Amino acid sequence: VEPFLLSFQLASSNDLPQQKALMARFQQLEKEYLQRFTQWRKAGLDESLARDLIQYAHPPAQDFFLIANQEFFPAILRNDHANAEVALSKMSVSYDKHRIAINRVVAAAHQRAAQDESLAKHEVEVATVWQFGILIASLLLALGLAVRIRLSITKPLSEALEIAQHVASGDLSTRNSEVFHDEAGQLLLALEAMRLSLKNTLASAELAQRDAKLASQ
Repeated sequence: VEPFLLSFQLASSNDLPQQKALMARFQQLEKEYLQRFTQWRKAGLDESLARDLIQYAHPPAQDFFLIANQEFFPAILRNDHANAEVALSKMSVSYDKHRIAINRVVAAAHQRAAQDESLAKHEVEVATVWQFGILIASLLLALGLAVRIRLSITKPLSEALEIAQHVASGDLSTRNSEVFHDEAGQLLLALEAMRLSLKNTLASAELAQRDAKLASQ
């Protein structure tokens, strides 16, 4: 856009130093454009984007700068306003072609950006669902482990308490119904061993008492 505006400033200027300054700025912009064009060619752009930039936008830009350097600037420096107007008209045609191609590139870039944004949003949503699923699965696993640990502790302790209460009341017939292999299970086994020992001791005492009674008769 700026080189095109500079052309109109040149066409309306009659001051030679100003004209040369504007031409120098124009040529600097041309150099920057060519550097960008080189970068576009090396960037590995999307096929349609590269086609619009290189095949459609670049040729009219080349014509624009070529007409400016070979026809417009010499006419300006000669104060040949008629030929300068003719050259500027040619440059305007090339500029319009270039702008049409650039507008197509911008529209395609916006569309591509929208597609990329939509794809990224979908990937984020999928990742969120997976993370939520993993979280729920982790919570269920943790809950299951907690229940299992609690049962492995509370159930043998409950049975141990029941045996101790029966033993305390004189009932030595109650025995544990299940074998556990952890610390609580070992406590239950110890109580069971104590119950059997007391039961055997009591049975021996009753037998000795019975034999003593028989002997005294």
